[in-house]
Amino acid sequence: MSALLARIRVVSKARARRILQRARSHFPGLDECLRESESQRPAVAEEPPVAGPAEASPRTATSTFEAAFFVEAVEALGAKSPGLAGAIRSARETLSTLSASGVTRGADVHGKRVLDWECGRGAHAAALLQLGAREVVAIDSWLDLPSAKDTIGTLPGVVCGRMTIEQLAEDPARRGSFDLIFANTVTEHLPSLPAGFQRCFQLLSPDGVLLLNHDNYYQPVGSHDHGFLFYDCHNQVVFQGVRCWEENDCRRSSEHRQKIMRELPWTWDPGMEDALSPGQCRACPYFKRAVPWAHLLSQPEFRRVFPQPAFSTGYPRSSLNKLTPFQLRQFVIEAGFDLEAWVPRLIANEPPEELLRPPFAFHREDLKASTIGVRARRGSSPPSYG
Repeated sequence: MSALLARIRVVSKARARRILQRARSHFPGLDECLRESESQRPAVAEEPPVAGPAEASPRTATSTFEAAFFVEAVEALGAKSPGLAGAIRSARETLSTLSASGVTRGADVHGKRVLDWECGRGAHAAALLQLGAREVVAIDSWLDLPSAKDTIGTLPGVVCGRMTIEQLAEDPARRGSFDLIFANTVTEHLPSLPAGFQRCFQLLSPDGVLLLNHDNYYQPVGSHDHGFLFYDCHNQVVFQGVRCWEENDCRRSSEHRQKIMRELPWTWDPGMEDALSPGQCRACPYFKRAVPWAHLLSQPEFRRVFPQPAFSTGYPRSSLNKLTPFQLRQFVIEAGFDLEAWVPRLIANEPPEELLRPPFAFHREDLKASTIGVRARRGSSPPSYG
């Protein structure tokens, strides 16, 4: 840390002290480091000026200080909470993938005020800090606020709250205050997405950017039935359980079914156990849900095969809005945004011909796009619809 402080040529000491005060719990030796830097400051001031970025304004230099400090703060948080550290690494990988595909750009984050919309545990908020965000406001309508305050809430530069984006937009001081709004695998869940995009328009500054990583419902496991189907190392969605139907014996999959009930009870429950059909395996919900695109192929029997509320749309405990890629594009545009990038991430599975023909008649890419990276810029004026 002493070396970091010594590298800073122009720093607002009052601002630096405020930052340090917020994070002393992470770095017990920070005060000593600050004293060391102060004692060395005259020598630093006498050094010849360095061309380029080092001749920045005090505001830019303070941002450089904060960015380096935030990186260390996130690393300290990861050491304190290994589970969150893994989530932060995964978040960095997601952001790196979006960057490599042209959805995000370096200037989107560095020195900017960012809203992490439906932030979950806050892993992306922490990763955005590491990438140089000046401040991240992390909100989630289901946020475990006590836990968040003990984890991401301790990071200097992060403000977290349990609220919807509609509630945030009610605060006049927040309108037009964000340079970037980021949402990771959120847009497939929200029941009032068009209204959410309209709030994004209000919260973003002129020329602000909306970045989405959308999880597509029409891909092989768009149902989020992850106890049955998940990704393998070959970019394929594959069955995760035991193929009990191959021996016509339900007992072979009993341990797997019990595991799903323990870990994902909203997807498999005791009622599903009663629905098993020994001797008629291909009619059994367990068999039907083991197939990629099961939630589409089983449409005529959907209420029987997927009876849990989490798989439905429009009910109090529904969790999926079943948005099509076309609707996603349309709602973003109608909310006042101009699309700058649309990048589907295609999985290796090939869709069954049945889904490409009527009555389904899906487009092949819509079935293969596991996620869609979206970059949209706020238009100069709000839409005239309202």
